Formats: sequence, C-alpha cells, structure tokens
Amino acid sequence: MITLADAAAVSGVAMQAHRDDEVEVLTSTCTYVSVPPADASEGRILRQLRVDIFAGSQFFDQEGRYYPREEREDLEFADEAFVHTGDEKRGVTVQVARSGVVYSVNYSEQAILTDDVPDAAARRDELVAVVEERLGGGR
Repeated sequence: MITLADAAAVSGVAMQAHRDDEVEVLTSTCTYVSVPPADASEGRILRQLRVDIFAGSQFFDQEGRYYPREEREDLEFADEAFVHTGDEKRGVTVQVARSGVVYSVNYSEQAILTDDVPDAAARRDELVAVVEERLGGGR
C-alpha cells in the first residue's frame, strides 16, 4: 500500500519503518518515522507517517465524529474519501473507504528539543497525492 519511498516523498526527508503491527480491530498498521540525524544535539523534528487499515466500512468517519465534516475536504478520487488537517499534534489525515475496507493515513510532525516549529499541514498535498496514487480509482 504505502511504501517507505512514499513516506519519504510525503515528509521530504529519509524515513525508516518503525513498526508493523496487527491489532484487534485493524487488519494492519504500519508506521514510518524520520531517520534521526547523526548529530541531534540541537534537537530535531520527528516526522511520522502511519497507515491503518480497517476491515469494515463502519470504521469510515462518515458522520464526522473524529474528523468534523466542516473541517475536512472531500477528495475526488474516490466516492468516500476526505482529507482533514488538524493541529500540529493531529497533523494531516486522509481517509478512504473502498470495498468494505477503510484506509486511514496520517502524517504528523513533533519538535524534539528544538525551537523549530513543526508544520505537518505543509505536506498535505504530498500526502493526498501519494494516497490518490495508491488508492485512487475507487469510484
């Protein structure tokens, strides 16, 4: 679905696979995180791309319970798809429902021991493009 190269394209930096788990309600989850710099003494921005795949269309946030409808934008590449841009902690989420499976892809950034200001929202278009490339055509 989303590859390590896709994660790097979204974040704009080198990424590494962090974990790949199976959880009860999830079919699978995979997390990519930015590769730490050789010298992190001045802090860094941790970038994370997480992919959750749910079995069952009930996991699509149709009603806007977790991602309020007035705060998100419907995407044209699938009948049930949207992008939500939250605060710096929530980052950017693209959710797509197709054939009874829900894909939720989130990109976030967090400052660690640095005054640099993370801005996951700046990578919104890159995230949407990668998800559309991988999951588009669901109409």
